[in-house]
Amino acid sequence: AHEMVEPRSPLPRLSIAFYTVATTPDVVAPMILNALGSKGGRVGYISNLLNADLREEMAIFESLVKKGKNITWVGFTNHNGTASDALARYTSFCVAHKPDAMWFGDGLGPSIVTGLLSAAPHTKLALRGWGATGLQAIKAGKVIGTADRSQFEEEFWPTVALYMAAVHHYNAPFEFQLNVYSVTTATVKGFIKNPDQWGATSYI
Repeated sequence: AHEMVEPRSPLPRLSIAFYTVATTPDVVAPMILNALGSKGGRVGYISNLLNADLREEMAIFESLVKKGKNITWVGFTNHNGTASDALARYTSFCVAHKPDAMWFGDGLGPSIVTGLLSAAPHTKLALRGWGATGLQAIKAGKVIGTADRSQFEEEFWPTVALYMAAVHHYNAPFEFQLNVYSVTTATVKGFIKNPDQWGATSYI
């Protein structure tokens, strides 16, 4: 008797874990519009716009919030990726444009959230990412929410692809579309308790 073993492929196996650019602004725009309510208000955006995906996200976010009732889009500003520049740009933008709500659209926001709140204490702020300081600010009711890809899924699914290729010699490439999760003041306690597996979430 001979055991049948799938032969190893001489070709490299390429798998990809991805998310669509529209998913994060699709989550954050309703979060901000809901926080502003029917009264509406002035909405702006900040991120490190050297990243092509973030530039596209900003354009999608702008188009979505403009559909809200009584919304005025006051524009956007960018920073160079450092905390000091981000705080300076955010402060000057808020002083100049007086937004009622802002989305800090890259992952730097949670680490500098204390400075952001001090710079514009009356501006409703949405973040991106799962930094502990940002989550605590949401829990305290100082930030309306955050959204981002699941860090667990980003690491888990590529590992599955590597396992299938190395152990089972599976030749076909995998494509994994990652979920984008949102956390608000209503769901943050559950997320902090179990960020990898929790029930109180919305996702695309």
